Amino acid sequence: MIRFGFAGVRWSRLAPAMVIVAGMVAYANSFSNAFILDDTATVLRPQLAGSHLWPLRCVVDLSFRLNFAIGGHNVADYHLVNLLVHLAAGLLLFGIVRRTLQLPSLKMGDAGTAAWLAAVCASLWVAHPLQTESVTYICQRYESAMGMFYLLTLYGFIRATEGQHVRMCGAIAIAACALGMASKEN
Repeated sequence: MIRFGFAGVRWSRLAPAMVIVAGMVAYANSFSNAFILDDTATVLRPQLAGSHLWPLRCVVDLSFRLNFAIGGHNVADYHLVNLLVHLAAGLLLFGIVRRTLQLPSLKMGDAGTAAWLAAVCASLWVAHPLQTESVTYICQRYESAMGMFYLLTLYGFIRATEGQHVRMCGAIAIAACALGMASKEN
C-alpha cells in the first residue's frame, strides 16, 4: 500500500487546485496569440456570425457563436474558452484516476493518497507540451470538447457503477456521449 505523509484526506481537497494551477501556469502566455492556420476559416467564417442556428456542424460551432456574440473577434476570449474546456477535461481525468485508484482491487491506500496521485497524473497531462494546441490553436476546440465529453461519459459511467445516483449519473453519461458525438465525428 502506498502512503504519503502529506496525503491526508483534509489536504487532498486541494488536489484539484493543483490541476487548475498547472494548466493556468502552462498557458498563461497564450492569450495574446493570434488566430492561426485554419482558425481564421473556422472562427471567422460568415455562417458563424450569421443569425441562422442550423445547420450547426456540431456543438462546438455553437460555442464559437457564443464566443463571437460575447467578444466579437477578441482572440483572448477564444483562448480562454479553450483553456476552460482543457481544464475541465483535466479535472475529469483527475476524477477518473482518483476513483480508479480507490478501487479495492488496487489497494492504493487512503483517499488522500489516491487524490494526490490523480492530481499529479492530471497535472502532467494538462501541462504536457503535446496538449499545447488544445489551448493555443482555436480550431482544436473540436477535439478538446469531444475529449472532454468522452471523459465525462467515462466519469458518469464510473459513478453510476458505484451505486449512488445511478440514474442521474447514467443520464449524464448518455448525454455526455451524445454531446461528444455532436462535437466531433470521432
